[in-house]
Amino acid sequence: PRVPRILIEGGLYHVYNRIGRGEQYFKEEAEGEKFVALLREVAQRDGLTVYAWDCYRTTTTLRSEPERLRWIDR
Repeated sequence: PRVPRILIEGGLYHVYNRIGRGEQYFKEEAEGEKFVALLREVAQRDGLTVYAWDCYRTTTTLRSEPERLRWIDR
């Protein structure tokens, strides 16, 4: 099992997601737009400052900082 993440006050976090089997994250532009809207909603809800994000064919990355220290895994 994965150990819980440790949050450090003032820490910047690089979140990396990768999809396997050569599949693509977004097959249509509307899916990418939905991802951006969801990212904005989650950042506001969980108090995250998003400094940068990107989406490639098989990966997404995010650089963020939590406003307050708490577990944000959902």
